[in-house]
This record gives sequence, structure tokens and C-alpha cells, in this order.
Amino acid sequence: MESHILRELGLCFVCAHCEHAWEGFQQRLGQCVIRYRGMKCDGPGGNDSFPHYKGPLGGDIVSFCFVCGGDTDFLVDAPGRKLALCRKHYNNPVWKGVRDGQKRENATGLGQA
Repeated sequence: MESHILRELGLCFVCAHCEHAWEGFQQRLGQCVIRYRGMKCDGPGGNDSFPHYKGPLGGDIVSFCFVCGGDTDFLVDAPGRKLALCRKHYNNPVWKGVRDGQKRENATGLGQA
């Protein structure tokens, strides 16, 4: 899987590392196969927490910014789990409605706070 190709197409870091997104790209569906099949698999912007993610990141989605893969600075609430944002994406107005403002006080092993 060549995640940099999917990142260049505008997918977030998590989606770009997902086998379903790569499969959709290879089949020229214009979206991941999960969405193509009419199922929901969004991040916090869509009030979800990537429930159908399948790939090398596993369940470790708080050790990096889910948008760009950068350092973990803040956590946001998503259904069923917390997800991380870097300072740049936390301060981006796009994420204003989903961030909960919990600053990572102790980010040992989880990027820099």
C-alpha cells in the first residue's frame, strides 16, 4: 500500500493507511470500498471514529495526529474512543466542532505535548 499516493489525493493519515481505501483506489471507485458499499466510516468530523479501519496502524490511533500523522498534542472525543490532533490541526477551524480541548499533559511515548 502506498499511503503517500492517497495522502496526495486528500485522504487523512488514518484513511491513507487503510486497506479499504487502497482497495477502492485500485478499483477506481473514487472512494474507499466501505463508503462505496454504503457503510459509514468517518473520523470525528463525521461523528465517528474510523470503525472499519483495517491496516498497519491497528488500534493505536492516539499516538499521532489522525489528519497528518504528526505529533500528538490534543485529544478529541470520537464515538467509542479518543483520537489525537497535532497543534496545527487542532487550531484549524475545520476541527473546532469536534475537539474537546484536552491538552496532552503527559505525552510520553505518544508524541510531544
